[in-house]
Order: sequence, then C-alpha cells, then structure tokens
Amino acid sequence: QYRMAASNTAGTVYTNAAALTVKSEPDPVITGKLTKTSYSVSQSGSVSLQGYVEAENCTIGVISVSVKYGSDQALTKSYSSNGPTYVSLADIFTISPSSNSNFSSPGTYSITVYAKAYGSNNAVKIGTATVTVTAPDPIFTAEFTKSSVTISLGSRWLVQGSVSVSGGSGLLGDVTIAAYGYDNSVFTQHFAAHRVSSINLADWFAIDTTQAPYNTPGTYTLRIWAKDTDGNGGGMELDSMTVVVTDQSHITVLPSATLTQRFNNLKSVLPNSKYWNHHCNSDGSLNSNTTQVSITGVNGSNMTTWISTEACPSNHHSWEYYSSTFTQANFVKSTCNAFSKQTSGIGEAQCIGFANTIAWAIGGKDPIVTSWNYSTTELDNIAPGDMVWITSSSTYGHKFVVLRVEDGIVYYVDCNGDGHCQIRWDRSMTMDTLKSKFKCIKHYEDYADSRYYKE
Repeated sequence: QYRMAASNTAGTVYTNAAALTVKSEPDPVITGKLTKTSYSVSQSGSVSLQGYVEAENCTIGVISVSVKYGSDQALTKSYSSNGPTYVSLADIFTISPSSNSNFSSPGTYSITVYAKAYGSNNAVKIGTATVTVTAPDPIFTAEFTKSSVTISLGSRWLVQGSVSVSGGSGLLGDVTIAAYGYDNSVFTQHFAAHRVSSINLADWFAIDTTQAPYNTPGTYTLRIWAKDTDGNGGGMELDSMTVVVTDQSHITVLPSATLTQRFNNLKSVLPNSKYWNHHCNSDGSLNSNTTQVSITGVNGSNMTTWISTEACPSNHHSWEYYSSTFTQANFVKSTCNAFSKQTSGIGEAQCIGFANTIAWAIGGKDPIVTSWNYSTTELDNIAPGDMVWITSSSTYGHKFVVLRVEDGIVYYVDCNGDGHCQIRWDRSMTMDTLKSKFKCIKHYEDYADSRYYKE
C-alpha cells in the first residue's frame, strides 16, 4: 500500500517508492453517435449519414467510415491541427452509388464510423450502420405503333409495338395487354419473364377474331402494363389503342369526290372493253385499230400509250417491248404496252404495267418503288386506289387497282384478266374471295405523293 501526496501544480511528487506525474492539460476525448443506423438508397440516388463527432480537450483529426462488402475499404476525412471540435456527419459523408465505387452494386453494406483526435493514433468507434443499395426504379417505354386498327372477323392481327425497360432489374418480367370490350368484358394476355430488356409486341401478342373476346364485332380498347423481374412497376398504364372488329361481308369504302373524278378521267382515255395494246403494219406503222393516247397524271406529267379494238394475239402477247432496251423491232413484235414512268430499271407490261399506270396517274409518282405488304390483315384497311396482287392460274398471278368497296364487294379496274390485255372497269369479287386469293397489297396512301393523296 502506497501513500501519495496530492498536487495541483505541474511536476513530479515523490512519496515513498511511487511517482505520480501531473500533466499540464487533461486528456483529449473523442465522442459521437450515429443517430440513424439503417439506410436504403437507390443506385441512382444518394443518402447522407446521420450523426455527429465531437472533441473535448482537442480538435478532430480524422473521421473514417469503414465499408464492409466483400473486402474492407475506408472513406476518410482529415483535418489540420486547427480542425473542428464538432462535425455533423451529414456534412461530410454522402453515399452516392453512381459516383462512389464502394457502393456501386446493389446489396447491403456494413459500415463503421471511427474518429481520432488530431495527432493521435487511437481510433474511437462512433457507431455501426447498414446501407442497402437498391437498383433504381424501372423506367418502362411502351408504345403501340398505331393508335387504331380495323380488322375483320376471321382474321388474326399481330399487335404492333414494343416494350422496353431501363433501371430496376433491367429485365422485363411480366407484360400484360388487356382488351376492354364494348360490353365491358376484359381479356388479358401475358408475356412471362424471358430475361430480356425489350420485346417486339408482334412476337408475343395477337388479336385473333376467331376467339373471345374479339369474335364479336365491336370496338375494343387495348391497354398495356409491364413489370421488371423484381416485380417493380405494373401500376401505370403505359399506352392504349383502339381495335375495331368488323364483319367485312358488309363493309363499304367509297372513294372521295376527287379520286372518283380521277378514275372517270382515266376511264375516258382508257375505255372499258378496249385493249391496252398496239398493233403495227408490216412497215412498223400503227394499224387502223390502234390509237395513240396521252394520260395526264395528277402531277401534270403526261404518259404516251396506246389503246386498240383488237386483242393481243397469242403469238405477239409477249414482253419484249418492256423487258429490254426499246427497239422498233421489239415494238412491232410485241403488242403489249408498258408502263413508262418508272424512276429506274425497266417498266412493266400487261396487268402490272396497267395497274402501275393507273396508280401513277392518281398518285403522282412511281408506285414501283413502294414495297408490297404481304400481311392478310392489310385487307382490313382496303380502300379505293389500293393496288392488289392475287394468285391466279397464271404463274405471276394478277394485279388490279381498287375502285371502291360496297357492302363487302370489291370493285376494281384491271387489264389482261382475259389474257389478251383487255381493259375492264368495275370488275368485282367478294371480300371472302379476295381473302382466299390474296397475295399482297400496296395502299394508295403508301405509294401516292401525299400532296395528291390528301386531296
């Protein structure tokens, strides 16, 4: 047992065998607290640590945040000798996963906050917390290509559009299309997770008018929703469109007054029952059965062609006139006329050449450059001016231009339906027959110059 004498002045006081050193200043004290110990932040967001560090009898030298996620890492803040005696952690530590690689991946991180007095190597533990980094909320982009479509009973239409997701899991989980019928019935179709970031709706969704609810004529509203593979999203309607199901056995589509006049003008130059061909004498001159005519297109340009009262004979019903460089010999050899307003390549003869001639005259530009559409559902939008290609006994099928549709009957103008280049106005077939023979179509609005189509 030792007895010591107290002293309140600096120096050393010796009592017996023990020595007591009295320092000139009290020991430094570092304290603090994490006032929040659990955090959640999106990969695209940020969050500040809540808490404080304070110093007594000293200044703060270093505050560090040790991050535990796979391997130890540290975030530090250092101060000089004249550093603060109080620090709010929110002022110095903001966790932003997008700019801080320590938190870049989704997951739960354990963090520990330490602090040291300036000049000291002794770290004081302030507290421990967890930070959960989540994937950002998914952002869906979805659209139907068309705002409305008309389809007929018995047909099947592939839904046109797309859905994609960014953020969240980055992968589509469930895509839902619901059809709201005119009688408030609801029919849903789902696309299950295939771990892709986007889909083409036509690959997964179709409107089949042979099945409920589309097997009843009426107007339906399609609406679309989506979720990512984590189940996020789905609460907001992304897009909608209208689907009209019709019974085309009674459909009527009439031409505008302007288009009707254009057809009438052409009919006066290319009369019904005449032949779209030419016949020559032995010296190469046109014979008395052939008349040269000029067709004026809506763009003001003229096209020279011929009509006659004489059918193409089988031994002259050939393509030499249009299928090779023009020569007088070929003109004499072949009685078939050709479309001559093509922008490149060779023209066309017989039924397709005649259809191109009519289309050029009413549309104002070369229809050859417009691609054919081979989808049968395009017949649901058939209209005057459309060019249609059907199968026939001929290897090449047959082509014509639609004049009008009345009560499910398609009326058209063609040439060479008889095999001898005769011009025939107001020929007809039912929609059902057309569907059974359909090969492809060019819509008037697609091939025509918009300036004239809209007139």
